[in-house]
Amino acid sequence: MNHRFLSATLVASMLLLSACGGQEQSEAKDAGAAPEPDNVVARVNGQPISAVELDAQVQAQSSRGQRVERSSALDQLIDLKVLATAAEDQGLPEQPEIAAQIERQRAALLAQHLVRAQLADFQVSEDDLRQAYEEHVSGMDGKEYKASHILLDDEDKAKEVISKLDDGGDFAALAKEYSTGPTSSRGGDLGWFQPDQMVEAFADAARKLEPGEYTEKPVKTRFGWHVVKLEDVRDMQKPKFEDIKSKLRNQLVSQHVQDYIASLRDKADVAITDDSLETSGDGSEATPEAAEQATED
Repeated sequence: MNHRFLSATLVASMLLLSACGGQEQSEAKDAGAAPEPDNVVARVNGQPISAVELDAQVQAQSSRGQRVERSSALDQLIDLKVLATAAEDQGLPEQPEIAAQIERQRAALLAQHLVRAQLADFQVSEDDLRQAYEEHVSGMDGKEYKASHILLDDEDKAKEVISKLDDGGDFAALAKEYSTGPTSSRGGDLGWFQPDQMVEAFADAARKLEPGEYTEKPVKTRFGWHVVKLEDVRDMQKPKFEDIKSKLRNQLVSQHVQDYIASLRDKADVAITDDSLETSGDGSEATPEAAEQATED
């Protein structure tokens, strides 16, 4: 093979592909015997590169939206092997931080494939989705509010804006002129929201208003001082089944994975030796984050 100049960009790209926990990279270097001779597509310093490794490299690059030729993927895999060998020769895998990253990537890859195997026979039925939908909308009996606000840095400025409103000023125009919030360009319009989607002080202020009214005093939150105008109130709108069907399916799959992880943890011998890291729970329930990490592509 002709020697090629390896740019910093190319190196970074290859390292990113190899480091991504969700990529289909082979980490089976020490997992068993060398590949059969007819599966070897190249050798680097006597170490074989198998067709399986090459396929994994092609798939990893393709998953990032790149159009990949096998010969190009092989070139990058060879470069990666050369770099890895040099790193090993310099003892980098023995450094605690690097060793920890390698072990985490190994664990993540194994976890992903285990979860995929568990999900292979897991089916979400239409009845499951309908039941999840009914549970989702059963508590949606409250109110939704449509409001606008003008966000100011201090109370005096907010009082000044309220004074201008009292004198007949247009709320949307004043929002565009004075508000420091991201909604200023659209006249302070926040659209429809449920009270629990807003900080408590803001939600309480909106509840006390009648449509068309604005707060007589500035409302203090961690974001600053608000002048709130209530535009409208309605019964909470329940989403249509078809609109959230995909979301419900993902939630059921995620819950299945969480339950599976929790069952494994329940059987595992887990001992946390640093008292400061003890959690309030018993550790038998998997976190949603763990399920998402295990199912990353």
